Amino acid sequence: LPYIILKIYSRNLIYSILDDGKSICVRTTSEYTLEPEIVKTGNNYSVLQNKYGDTFGWKGMSIEQMQQAWRDAKAADMLTICKDIARGELHEFQMPKHIQEVLDFLKN
Repeated sequence: LPYIILKIYSRNLIYSILDDGKSICVRTTSEYTLEPEIVKTGNNYSVLQNKYGDTFGWKGMSIEQMQQAWRDAKAADMLTICKDIARGELHEFQMPKHIQEVLDFLKN
């Protein structure tokens, strides 16, 4: 039944029903995967290219090429980036809106 409901109703309608703003926070990507949203947010493209260009082979790549290379690399590159964020090594990095909203929700 949940599968049928998700197929019938739009994703945003289901989220608005579940998300009460107090105990439940539901957010999702607007893209198919997370990588394009991260790369396109703020100055992340330049930040990521400068930090990981040589390491991940992203040097000289376009935004679209970087997104695809990151998707193809799977979780390995994501784990490295997450660890660097946790260590405070990516000062200019910005979270995509939906992730920042969840983090803000968890802080409150």
